[in-house]
Amino acid sequence: MSAASSAQQQPRRGLGPTAQARNTGDARGARGQRGQAALPGVHAPTHAGDPERVDLAGFAGAYFYRPSARGRQRVLVYLHARGANPKESCRRWHESTPRFGWLVCPIGPHTHERGGATRQWRNDAGYARRESIAALERLSALFPRRVQRNDNVVMGFSEGAYVGMNVGLQEPTTFPRWLIVAPNDGYIDGEAERIRRLAQSSPRIYLITGRHDEIYQDALRAEQRLVRAFGRRRVKHRVMDRAGHELPPEFVPVTRRALLWLTAR
Repeated sequence: MSAASSAQQQPRRGLGPTAQARNTGDARGARGQRGQAALPGVHAPTHAGDPERVDLAGFAGAYFYRPSARGRQRVLVYLHARGANPKESCRRWHESTPRFGWLVCPIGPHTHERGGATRQWRNDAGYARRESIAALERLSALFPRRVQRNDNVVMGFSEGAYVGMNVGLQEPTTFPRWLIVAPNDGYIDGEAERIRRLAQSSPRIYLITGRHDEIYQDALRAEQRLVRAFGRRRVKHRVMDRAGHELPPEFVPVTRRALLWLTAR
């Protein structure tokens, strides 16, 4: 199966000391980050506003941001589009996510272009699932009282939408909440049994599609299929009238609204 293949590159944004403080969970920001004890296999941000990176045995690893709240927090896993830079994608989503929990961005197995920083999944949903679970387990081991193991959120765009929807079906207890940008009903063909199993986890699914996206009709069919499976109360679909195959142009208000609904108890 071929997922949509390209991602619009998002500009690198200097988030400044306030966002860096949200990253570390420490009001001292970057200075507080340097003052923390080193954790095995965890690499500190290179620049203010960058994510931390955690090594994962047998995988490319994952970028992550800590939540702004204390205590045990939900994990939001973002699976990037083909041709996207995982670190830059993580920075972009961090504009919306600190209040909702940990943001974890698996890097993906393959470079998109030789020598570049962009990555792709090669439509390998099994790898995406294994790397996402490995990142969740590693953070849980590093921060045992701060990481929620189940009832988490999986997010994805384009090729990340394909692997993300399938990660959600493969791990219905761990990821019953989905935020999918550019969904396609073809991504879950032949998955009737897994869809029935997901229903037992009381899922919440938020879809976002550009009206001018070439897969717009496929997205409508995906919505209809999911509504039939889970009911209208558990599935929402935001159509962006002036958008194509891209992340929401009004990124923060659109994604925050989606996450507010997704993470409601």
